[in-house]
Amino acid sequence: MSDAWEEIQAIKSKRNSLRERLEKRKKERQDILCSSLGSTVSSPVNSFDNVSSNVPSPSTVLKDDVKFKARSEDESDLVKVDPEIEKELLKILGEVTLQIPISSKDLVSCLKPILSNSVHHGSVCNLLQKFATQKLITIKDTIKEGNTVVDVTFIEHSKVTVLINEVPLETKATTEKDEPLKRKREEENINEIEEDEEKKKKEKKDSKTTDIFSLLAMPSTKEKESKKVGEEILDLLSKPTAKERSLAERFRSQGGAQVMEFCPHGTKAECQRNNGIKQCKFAVIMADPPWDIHMELPYGTMSDDEMRQLGIPQLQDEGLIFLWVTGRAMELGRECLKLWGYERVDEIIWVKTNQLQRIIRTGRTGHWLNHGKEHCLVGMKGNPQNLNRGLDSDVIVAEVRATSHKPDEIYGMIERLSPGTRKIELFGRTHNIQPNWITLGNQVDGIRLVDPALIENFKKMYPDGNCMVPPPSPAVM
Repeated sequence: MSDAWEEIQAIKSKRNSLRERLEKRKKERQDILCSSLGSTVSSPVNSFDNVSSNVPSPSTVLKDDVKFKARSEDESDLVKVDPEIEKELLKILGEVTLQIPISSKDLVSCLKPILSNSVHHGSVCNLLQKFATQKLITIKDTIKEGNTVVDVTFIEHSKVTVLINEVPLETKATTEKDEPLKRKREEENINEIEEDEEKKKKEKKDSKTTDIFSLLAMPSTKEKESKKVGEEILDLLSKPTAKERSLAERFRSQGGAQVMEFCPHGTKAECQRNNGIKQCKFAVIMADPPWDIHMELPYGTMSDDEMRQLGIPQLQDEGLIFLWVTGRAMELGRECLKLWGYERVDEIIWVKTNQLQRIIRTGRTGHWLNHGKEHCLVGMKGNPQNLNRGLDSDVIVAEVRATSHKPDEIYGMIERLSPGTRKIELFGRTHNIQPNWITLGNQVDGIRLVDPALIENFKKMYPDGNCMVPPPSPAVM
């Protein structure tokens, strides 16, 4: 921060000195020109006298140089501050017992007995302004006996103590780098002055040439008139004629200029009816997957990743899904619904009872508590139509039967909710087969198809009748 402050002050002083030099040179040139103009009217002897009178004498020039040097020395004293003075001033400001407010003159009197060198009031004021910009102190300018005095009204002791420890390190580095930096700055300033003078000369020459080129590039009045005539002709040619407008209005089609075409194989009503069927899609899906619930089960299970990668989205564009979950699969089932594109809208609870219609208290599942119930998550995809809402309750109380044998009440509930639609059950067993349902599972006894179109498609896909093996790939020609 101290280096930057000193550089700013040095640049300001050098600018002021260069301006004074330029002003002196201008005055001398003006005096010489005035004297030369006056000599044309008067005699040569008088002209010589006038020139000699207007030209400054060597004594006056020497006096001006002495004044300029003295002024530059004063400015350099203000800018170039001794690091020892800065260090001692910081120490005085860092004292807790210092009485505030204190003026710059009092600080000068405190520094004189400590330092053998002469301490200037201007250098102390400069340092105080520097500390104020660094937000170490707050100052206030006052005028006493015609001189400006800086009063210190507040001191940040914590910041001042930190800076006192950093000053010795900075002074060592700055003293070593000061001399080459000063030389470079002086050379750069001289080069800048010379470059500015050359740029001004070039700008004057360029301005004259640009004025001539701009005048030559300006279009003439004849060219402007011919251009206007050409633009008017183009406007007239681009505008439609009255005949073209009348024809366009006469044969304009109502509802926009769009050609609407329906299926070429049937009427509009037939195409809409066929598109509404959505072949090979189901309105309701029910699944009882073999979740891996980390328990011994009488059947094989599927891993979590296999469940996430099931092709459920291919079976349904919009509709409902009923997903049975238990144990740790409750969270996994919700995750799978989101992955498959469903939103969980409801949940059915099956309370298990024995033959006496009492709640079972010794269920097989459950790590901490015996589970006497199962959950069925209800998910919805899209916006299915023709659903009968609010007919049944979300609780089923039914007797426990064979393994994974779900209550028959769930099928009646689904049929009342979505009557007359295509339904499919995944991971089904022989005891789960219901009318108007397609049941798929590796524990189903044989293949039983009723729909003739479905039978034809099945025979084409599986000629040998074994659907547990992937279908044969078509022969490559």
